[in-house]
Amino acid sequence: MKKIIVLALAAALLVSGNVFAAEEETTTSEETVVTSVEEETTTDEETAATEEETAADEEETTTEETAADEEKATTEEETATDEEEATTEEETAGEEEATEDEETVVADEEKAVVVNIDGVALEIADQQPIIEGDRVLVPLRAIFEALDAEVEWDQETKTVTAVKGENTIELTIGETAYTVNGEAKEMDVAAQLVNDRTLIPIRVVSESLACEVEWDGEGYIVDVSTPEHLAVVAEADRIRAIEPDIDEAYKTVDDVRLPIKMYLSEDEVNGKTAILAIHGGSWYAVKEDSDTWNGSWMNYQAQYYADKGYTTAAISYRSIDFNEETTVFDLIQDCKDAVAYMREKADFDKLVVMGDSSGAHLAVELGLDDEAGVDIVVAANPVLDLTEEAWKHTAKTEEDYEKASPAFNIKKTDTKFLVMHGNADTVVNYEISKKFCEDMTAAGTQADFIELDGVEHAFLLSRYKSTDEQINEYMAMIDEYLAENL
Repeated sequence: MKKIIVLALAAALLVSGNVFAAEEETTTSEETVVTSVEEETTTDEETAATEEETAADEEETTTEETAADEEKATTEEETATDEEEATTEEETAGEEEATEDEETVVADEEKAVVVNIDGVALEIADQQPIIEGDRVLVPLRAIFEALDAEVEWDQETKTVTAVKGENTIELTIGETAYTVNGEAKEMDVAAQLVNDRTLIPIRVVSESLACEVEWDGEGYIVDVSTPEHLAVVAEADRIRAIEPDIDEAYKTVDDVRLPIKMYLSEDEVNGKTAILAIHGGSWYAVKEDSDTWNGSWMNYQAQYYADKGYTTAAISYRSIDFNEETTVFDLIQDCKDAVAYMREKADFDKLVVMGDSSGAHLAVELGLDDEAGVDIVVAANPVLDLTEEAWKHTAKTEEDYEKASPAFNIKKTDTKFLVMHGNADTVVNYEISKKFCEDMTAAGTQADFIELDGVEHAFLLSRYKSTDEQINEYMAMIDEYLAENL
């Protein structure tokens, strides 16, 4: 029976911390101009006095001395003219520089401040955050309510009260003093009312709700991380630190090694199931020989299941532009050879192959091959129809496009398929995935489809478009499916 599950996923929005001050630089040249004018005036007065004394002396000198003095006076006048021109050029340059600085300040002031809560941009409908002096002020209600706090406004006393769990924050418009659970605290800038919205320094959020706050002065971004989010991030970092037991090549083609990171298991139960993770990227992968490979995007899934005691591996394959003769069929063969390598290195009874995008295409191809011995395929936003123009770089002929397209090769097989696809995907048509599952089900194969509402392409890639919380949601769906179907 086909299962169609429509899920609306939203990232957890919680609270957060320390702010760094935004710096604003303004320059003015008025004092410099006034000083310059005063200096020039003084110089002119002194020059005039000197000229009068020189004229009196000239009357008592000889004609030759007078001629010499006149020549000297001419030289002084030319020098004075040069100095005046130089001064004018310097003043002009200073004015231009000041103008440029002023334009930069105006541009920075007009730049919008973005507030992220636990990695997700906060949508603020009315009053946006502002910068006052060297402090970032944010709308209290928008942030506190996004963090599931209740906010109340007392019009008579101009007081705001926010309550989240056991924490109660009270502050008054126009005052820098506020309280957290009755404890007096002080703000650098007073709370203020702008367009009927209370704005507070972002630091208040961190001090009142134990959040971590970071300010990106270049990007004008405020990152607020709640304690709960920080705990999730720490756990994800722990999983990413898991090292493979085997980190080498499973195959060599034209002196180019194709890499595998394999995580062996001693778990007597889960260790008997192997999970192979195949990355996407429009089939572009290994093209030249290298001593290092970072595991690519799907290595996190291999580490995730290794942490649960499964035998796992992440692989790469020949790039579709490996050479002029390379087609997608070569890449499919690489994946089959990787499975054979895994069977040589570990003893397991069941095999799960999962992939993302073009990697999901390769996973589905293995699932359709009865000789590959795949029990379950987990395909995230898979490319299933290579006859579309975007995928014409994968083969040479129309016949080959169809031959390598799962959508054109519906069949009954013992392999079970879980296809997950977001309906906001603009890269790969999710309707094709949905129809594939319907057609496979009609043919007698178990093919379950999970439609993710509002989710974009590459949702399974950790820290790409999804937060760690969202990745955990998706992985929990897969965990449940494996528990029911292995």
